[in-house]
Amino acid sequence: MPTILLVEDDRYIRESLDEFLTEEGFDVVPSSNGLDAYTRLVAGMKPQLILLDLMMPLMDGFQFREKQMVTDDLADIPVVVMSAYGDLEKNKEKLGVEAYLKKPLDIEEVLSTIHRWCHA
Repeated sequence: MPTILLVEDDRYIRESLDEFLTEEGFDVVPSSNGLDAYTRLVAGMKPQLILLDLMMPLMDGFQFREKQMVTDDLADIPVVVMSAYGDLEKNKEKLGVEAYLKKPLDIEEVLSTIHRWCHA
């Protein structure tokens, strides 16, 4: 079962995506901020994909990506950003992520994007 690290501070979005993706056959590990997610990764968690919000407390998505990209064991984990923030293409390039999903999320687009990197 593919593991997805879901990094989202909005409780409603996090819980809804967790439930939906679990029903679709994924093992979802929810995290409410970048610091918690990064700590889990450094402790040895190795998801097939990271779904990452940008605007969060403690460590935002930009800070998370900076740390992830310079940590050898973590840099190769694919990341899909979910955000209502800013210019999609500019941020996708700046962050070096595989995809950028605009909020409010289209659940079918989320699922098809996830399936590019992992299959339940």
